Amino acid sequence: MNRAPGSRWVLAGWIVGIVLAGAAAYVGFRRTWPPANPPAARSIAPRGFENSPPLRAELPPLPLADVPFANVAPGVAFVGAEACRQCHAEEHASYLATPHSRALAPMATSDRPSAAPAASEFRHPRTGRAYEVLTSEREMRHRETLLDSSGSPALAADWPLAWAIGSGNHTQSYLVQVDEWLVESPITWYASTGRWDLSPGYDRPGNPSFERIADLGCLVCHAGRVESRGGSRYRVNIHEQAISCESCHGPGGLHVARHEHTGGAIGRGELAGEPDSTIVHPGRLDRAASEALCAQCHLRGAATVPARGRTLTDFRPGHRLEEFRVDYVLSRKSEVMNVVGHVEQMRRSACYQKSESLTCLSCHDPHASPAAAERVGFYRAKCLACHHDCSQAEAERRLQQADDDCAACHMPRRPTDLQHVAFTHHRIGLHRGAATADGGEPEAERFIPTDELVPLAVPADWPDAERKRSLGLAWLEFAEKNQASAASQEVLRSRAGRLLESAYGEGMRDAPTVAALARLSWERGNLRRARELAGEALRLPDRDSGAHTTAHVVLAAVARDEGNPAASAEALERVVADRRQSQDWLLLGECRLELGDFAGAVAALEKAAAIHPFRPDVHEALSTAYLNLRDSPRAARHRKLAEQLREPAAP
Repeated sequence: MNRAPGSRWVLAGWIVGIVLAGAAAYVGFRRTWPPANPPAARSIAPRGFENSPPLRAELPPLPLADVPFANVAPGVAFVGAEACRQCHAEEHASYLATPHSRALAPMATSDRPSAAPAASEFRHPRTGRAYEVLTSEREMRHRETLLDSSGSPALAADWPLAWAIGSGNHTQSYLVQVDEWLVESPITWYASTGRWDLSPGYDRPGNPSFERIADLGCLVCHAGRVESRGGSRYRVNIHEQAISCESCHGPGGLHVARHEHTGGAIGRGELAGEPDSTIVHPGRLDRAASEALCAQCHLRGAATVPARGRTLTDFRPGHRLEEFRVDYVLSRKSEVMNVVGHVEQMRRSACYQKSESLTCLSCHDPHASPAAAERVGFYRAKCLACHHDCSQAEAERRLQQADDDCAACHMPRRPTDLQHVAFTHHRIGLHRGAATADGGEPEAERFIPTDELVPLAVPADWPDAERKRSLGLAWLEFAEKNQASAASQEVLRSRAGRLLESAYGEGMRDAPTVAALARLSWERGNLRRARELAGEALRLPDRDSGAHTTAHVVLAAVARDEGNPAASAEALERVVADRRQSQDWLLLGECRLELGDFAGAVAALEKAAAIHPFRPDVHEALSTAYLNLRDSPRAARHRKLAEQLREPAAP
């Protein structure tokens, strides 16, 4: 199958294994297949990479700054919130009233969130699908149905819900447990509108249905403690569902042991007048380390790249966040508000820039939230602690805001990049335009050629190659997230390629870097080099980044381009063992069709259809496979479904 001009840039729906720091959220589904006649090879960097340094067995680990808390050390045990509650019952009780305590909840009857919305159904004309929320005493289910031209059901996907994700203050989305994977439901509850609608990123034809995996990058900020299972970022173990004590204070194993050893005699305080170094006390952190507690989840800019050799779960309170990941923003300032951009917005404030102490904890108490009736007064008091009076007379202020709400003028609610969601803008200052209650339509950040990615912070002792690697991967992630034109994608990927090639030439050999270069080489049609780099990436350790999966996908693409469907199928079999994606199974089915393994093709294609039943190309391939098995009824059924799915949605 040949790709249309420019369509080589739609790889995000398939080659998405490179670690891109949780930024894959809301990217959605896009389809591609390697071309039958690949484009002529073009260099993506200055020539000379063939003479790059030989493979080094292991790069030295990046340094970490000394921290005066013993529990930041690797291997210190987590104990869970229940162990903390034994001595800190008051803090625990007040914390349970905060949104963080409700970020993730199981859907079992006894634990179902009290705000779980009632049964409902609606149609979505743009996608041609109907959605239902079905409830019973035992479970809640979500059903997605394709409607034919007469409005009758033609095809459906129906799943019981396993987890509610989100506090419900703004939205509540839902996860389905499918075999070894957690998968997002295509519909979400929006508190601002009081109704169900499509989940963020799904409001378009060809949306991913029940296919989008909630991987490590997604769940690391919606659960207290998660880890990958079997070294795969696509499978996770949830050890503690609530974002709780150890998310901000670090693992509590040493702290509990210390207090048990003294029989509780030292209480919560100090021993012999010395600070307790077994647990992180946020009040004793410097500004950067204090901000890192919140920024680990409330900072998502244009791109986020984990530091080499570190994963999304390695960060420990007490450290600075940039030692574990680098967050990038566009050089061109914009008022488009990222739903998790609070920290970056705060840093743009004059209040922040002119202060040496203002940070998240200046206004927010993680252990408690003010009651609704007290919110205006509570936050006004925070403002007046520094600004002893307002430049505008109280009578004039109350003409605009009857309750004299400072934030209404200086931190108004603004639409975010998610539909129906408005948040308090954390850039403290003067804002143009009226505040909004529900967010309306989502806004999007558009790339222009003069844009640059600027890191918010990079460790001062990082060598040049580390900085190039990080920025190169950031440009590649930004390209994935940005719905840019083919010309803009060329610019973005060229920037990524030049930086990564330069880092590689300086000896940077880690799995995400090498796998990214393999991918970019394949995009340019340089099959030999893509194959060599993919093989090199597989020889390097991969800690939860997905780089090995990317390398196998590149090997599958190269083999297919070279007319070797057997080798392509072998690589794809490794891919489908790691992640649940209809595209992988479709490509495996097509390879088996080429090899004459029609029964194997049907098995792979039926798996693709089970993952995403609303893809016409899957049903077309199934029709072909069943015809080869001389099963005309099934072939006709799938051909009809493919035709229905290709019909434009009813207005």
